[in-house]
Amino acid sequence: SNGEICVNTLKKDWKQDLGVKHILLTVKCLLIVPNPESALNEEAGKLLLEKYDDYSKRAQLFTDIHAKIKLKVESSEKGDGVE
Repeated sequence: SNGEICVNTLKKDWKQDLGVKHILLTVKCLLIVPNPESALNEEAGKLLLEKYDDYSKRAQLFTDIHAKIKLKVESSEKGDGVE
């Protein structure tokens, strides 16, 4: 994916006065309740509709790969960071 988002509010229904708060709320809602019938990624939309367990596993995998916080642990003996 290239970061595009498929939401009418942000495309054809866009109004300049909506503001950043409205954009963030729209994205938040899309993350909570995705719309598989209007998915930008057709494969993911189909998986969500037809095989939810597989969709959930794939979503968890992508979260583990791309959204985990990497903590830097300080070494008390050497004084240097170890990841």
